[in-house]
Amino acid sequence: MKAVAERMGYEALDGAKVIFIPIVTIVTLTVANIILAEAKIVKYGYISPYVAAVAILSNRVCVRAGLISALVAIPLYNFFIMPPTWAFSLPSVAEATAYISMLVVAVVVAPRVRWKEPPLPLTHDKSKPLPFTRKGRGGDAADTLTWDPSPSMVWATDDYIGREYGRIYVECLRDRTPETPPLSFIASDMVKRGAFTGVEAGFMHVVERAAASKTKRDDHLIPHDYTKDRGSHRAI
Repeated sequence: MKAVAERMGYEALDGAKVIFIPIVTIVTLTVANIILAEAKIVKYGYISPYVAAVAILSNRVCVRAGLISALVAIPLYNFFIMPPTWAFSLPSVAEATAYISMLVVAVVVAPRVRWKEPPLPLTHDKSKPLPFTRKGRGGDAADTLTWDPSPSMVWATDDYIGREYGRIYVECLRDRTPETPPLSFIASDMVKRGAFTGVEAGFMHVVERAAASKTKRDDHLIPHDYTKDRGSHRAI
């Protein structure tokens, strides 16, 4: 989990997808179960719909959504659905196994994000805009973005791309390349995007190292060796 946190921990948390949707889904299932039981359409609510909901949320959203839905489903099912209803009770072995299975399913079915081979060092024609910027339509300055990357959401790959962007940016600053945006403009657009992925982390790492460097050596501009980062982790 430490490796996952290092790579994925800075991604913006989408509250709607990760928290709100799982809670609403489980509450809706519980209400439906109560209505069906009161109408005597079913004898009592089944736990299988909850397991299915947890699996779908974990696979289609992320493992956090699946785990949150499971943690919400367990007390709701125990209190409202499991006999005696409208009271918490000690679950049987079968019911406890079902609760544990929801947590296991949330982890097992989560999509696995595999490490991707980083691309070759990026090249940049200094007569053209920086690769992470976006010109406004028709040259509209108000629509111009000084930071508009397209992250892959794989931390190692994005960090590599961010470091390359940082290297190119520092080189443009040193060479006084025209139309190189101030760092404050880039930071402002980063904040407006509302996300901090590996691209931003890699970019800021190189710029920070360049600013702190007291020598003329460019060790901080050498791409990181990712051959030791092979592996995979689940999207969180």
